[in-house]
Amino acid sequence: MPSSTRQNWQALQRLASDSLAGLHAQQPTWSLEDALEHLKLPRTVLFVELLSKAGFAARHDPTAAERLAVDDALLRGVWSEQVIAAETGIDARRVRAIVQMHRGSYGSAPYGKAEYGGMLLDAGGTVDYYSSGRQNGASLAPGKRDEKNPENSPLHGLFIDTAEKRPF
Repeated sequence: MPSSTRQNWQALQRLASDSLAGLHAQQPTWSLEDALEHLKLPRTVLFVELLSKAGFAARHDPTAAERLAVDDALLRGVWSEQVIAAETGIDARRVRAIVQMHRGSYGSAPYGKAEYGGMLLDAGGTVDYYSSGRQNGASLAPGKRDEKNPENSPLHGLFIDTAEKRPF
């Protein structure tokens, strides 16, 4: 592209980004599809990218506001998807999707028994009491390596307990 054409294109993108960010600030609960419909825009890669950069999420994706509301409930110790849905007014299926994000690869498998593992990080810096095999301030990979067939090693992720409190 010649320089003036590129500059014009970049200026148009900035104008569109600013305008779409303003629309998102006015309508924070709208999905990407709601914005496309309101603006009478086709669902093209260009418009989806511009709307995504402005903060709009696809209808099937949780919005930032939904994630924050569910995260707040989780941080307060509420783990019941039904209770979170009732407290936040967010559809239970969407709450379940957000909670699943926090469970990582463990999903609904019992702790330490997931096929692909996961990670447990305890950064509170307090004394903890374990039934066996772990100690305060330790990092370890639960399970053991199968030397004959490493692909069959029953390793279950990573466990980290910090000796001192670490803010995030």
